[in-house]
Amino acid sequence: MKEVVFYDSIKLDILNCIEDINDREIIILAIGTDKIIGDCLGPLTGEFLVEMNCPCVIYGTLKNPVDAKNLKKTLKIIEKNHENPYVIAIDASVGNLDEINKIMVKKDSIFPGLGFKKKLPEVGDLSITGIVGTEEEMVYDLLNNLRLNQVYTMAKTISKAIIAALDESKLY
Repeated sequence: MKEVVFYDSIKLDILNCIEDINDREIIILAIGTDKIIGDCLGPLTGEFLVEMNCPCVIYGTLKNPVDAKNLKKTLKIIEKNHENPYVIAIDASVGNLDEINKIMVKKDSIFPGLGFKKKLPEVGDLSITGIVGTEEEMVYDLLNNLRLNQVYTMAKTISKAIIAALDESKLY
């Protein structure tokens, strides 16, 4: 298994994306389900962020995951409770074989559920995705046969990078 990218480079990518958000409240939207190992990156990251006392409001943890069934409802709650938030969306994704275990940070939204051919709304001002497999492999059995350590390591790396970026940005 390839080594996950060291969190400092991810922290810098996050810092570059959030440097000009002004006074917008940062919301973490960690998407996925704890029922499938390959899709638990979001809830696991959300859980770690709660444990690390992240100063942001976090939607999506192991106890209260945000998945395909409740994503639209969660987006309505965010819209109702937060004025012009800056949403950091976190989700597992698919990529090329050489990208597995890489973490991608983009100043753009994501389309959750795309790997499962689901039509869900695009979300996020900043997206952080962990690549857990290839599109060809994206079948239920494969996602459940992934090693939990693979997803756990990516979630821990993302969590540390977010906390470090927030600390360095002085936004909180």
